[in-house]
Order: sequence, then structure tokens, then C-alpha cells
Amino acid sequence: MKKNHVVSFLAYFIFMLSSLVSMAQSGSIAGKVLDENNQPLPSASIQLKELNKSVGTNVDGNFNMANIPNGRYTLVASFVGYMPQEKSVTVLGQAVTVTFTMQPDAQGLDEVVVVGYGTQRRSDLTGAVASVGAKDFNKGPLVAADQLIQGKVSGVQMINNSGQPGGATTVRIRGNSAVTGTGQHCT
Repeated sequence: MKKNHVVSFLAYFIFMLSSLVSMAQSGSIAGKVLDENNQPLPSASIQLKELNKSVGTNVDGNFNMANIPNGRYTLVASFVGYMPQEKSVTVLGQAVTVTFTMQPDAQGLDEVVVVGYGTQRRSDLTGAVASVGAKDFNKGPLVAADQLIQGKVSGVQMINNSGQPGGATTVRIRGNSAVTGTGQHCT
């Protein structure tokens, strides 16, 4: 009778030890996110659905997730303006490599404007909207970033408070020219 207990205990001990070893194993998932022209996509988001874990890609489009328990998972890659992609991966105690090639979103992006009370499509706005991009910046020797857009949008005044290069700037939107004469300003 005692011999059966010892054998049962040893079998149970070996089973528990092997279970602990298999649970302690983990691997990693690494990879790259590319656009449709095989160029890296920096700052793309990679999410491991089942573990609710996510990372971003570096400037070369590479990502790495370490200490992933063994198992089967779904990876989701997403980037603004591209269709999200899903891939299934199985981690079995070693490194898994995955490459995503993202495709542009066929619907494209609607131009969205952020307003004081939410966001709206540009086509739905009833007020005035102005956009200033890099192509519109002032050219020549500039000593402060605020000079890039000085005079480019009506109703916006860029005021250098101290006159010193790189000094504090006040941005006045519809300042003294507003109907009430108060306007809004930011420093």
C-alpha cells in the first residue's frame, strides 16, 4: 500500500514540475511594418489582442514584444490612412518574426477640423477655417518658429513679447479686431 502512495506521489510531483516548466516558458514576437512601397512605417501600432499588450514601431518600422507566454495569438497592425491587418502567431518559447505590408485605406481620410467644442468635417463647418502647411511658411532668415506663419492667416496676430530672438510669443486670434474687442489669446 505504501509503495502505491510513493509511486502516485512521484508521478504527481513529476507532472507538477513539468507543468511549471512549460508555464515558465515564454518567447518573443518581433517584426517590421512596411507600406505598400516596402518603406518602413514608423509609429505604427502593433497590438496583441489576447493579452491587451501593444507597442509602436521605431523609425525603421521594427517592433519587439518580449516575455510572451506560450500560446496562439492574434497580432493587429494599424496606422493612420492604412487598413488594419491581422496575423495569427504561435509562440512556443522562441522568437517569432512577422512582417506586415500595409495597404492604403480605399476610403481615404476626410479632412477633420478640431474646434473648441469637438471635431467636425471641414465640409460641415459654417465658420471660417484656414490651413497653413509647410509649403505656406515664410522663407528667409527667421529667428523664431512663430515667424513661420506670421501674416499667413487673417485675424491671427503673432506678437513677440520681448523683442529678443527666441523670446516668448503671444498668439492673438481675432484680438482687438473681434466684434467685442476682447478676442482670444495664447502665450
